[in-house]
Amino acid sequence: MLLLLYAHRPPGQDVSLAVPQRVRSTPIYVAIDQGYFRDEGIEPILMVPASGKDALTAVLAGKADFGTVAALPIVEAVREGRPPSVLAAISHGDTHLAIVTAAHSGIETLHDLKGKRVAITPGTATEAYLAGVMRSYGLAREDVEIVPAAPPVALERMRRGELDAVSTWEQWVGDIAAALGTGARILRDEEAYFDHWYVVGPSRSGPPTDLELRLMRALARANAFIQAQPKEAAQIMRRSVQGSQEDWLGTYFDLQLDSSVVLALQATARLTATGEPPAALVTALRPGPLATVSPETVDIAR
Repeated sequence: MLLLLYAHRPPGQDVSLAVPQRVRSTPIYVAIDQGYFRDEGIEPILMVPASGKDALTAVLAGKADFGTVAALPIVEAVREGRPPSVLAAISHGDTHLAIVTAAHSGIETLHDLKGKRVAITPGTATEAYLAGVMRSYGLAREDVEIVPAAPPVALERMRRGELDAVSTWEQWVGDIAAALGTGARILRDEEAYFDHWYVVGPSRSGPPTDLELRLMRALARANAFIQAQPKEAAQIMRRSVQGSQEDWLGTYFDLQLDSSVVLALQATARLTATGEPPAALVTALRPGPLATVSPETVDIAR
């Protein structure tokens, strides 16, 4: 019955997806490659922003229907009173963020960050990760000179000796270390910060829309494909992203909206501001679409 339905599907609906090139975005790439979106009547139009923050900005501005993003941009949008709808977490990992140091920096371990100049991409997971590292190593905000700089800019400033290190993600970790050459170090603390990679849409209330349900069905099939055929999924990822084997092995794919999602969002909020997380953070979660498609993957108290 399903095969017959898909064989006679109507023309697809154009749906714009703002998806940064990340290993963690693999379920999106699989759903495109395997035709799962088209099976659901979705004609995906892929936008490739530089960061999850940019993806969320596109969604909130009405320039993209859905996007993928880490926790901090969601937290900041909630704080600003313009929350998105968080539909699902599609992956998480413990190797996608790192501190890359220059040879001249004198930084050999994360204990050596005190008094150093460290770049972040503001409002992204790189900011939250550095905050987590500083907390883990007993560093106060004034102990580190935090410099806003996108990865390409940070690399050039490190080459000129103007920065000592950069907190960055996935492909930029290896690219910056390789560009800096001998003496550059990649430093990680996999327990300093935990985050998911989320699928978000515009703020919406009420029952699931037809489009949300179709999106979740396609992503559920993509997740099942990754679990059943990881080698094939890795090949699809590599056709879309310059991801390393380390990034792939350190990424876990599990379509969900459960207590770990709530805890990760709240932990990010506490890391990046004083006081309790905003109450609206939980209300930004929109469990209806995923609960309708895959009820066993949703377990949150609202």
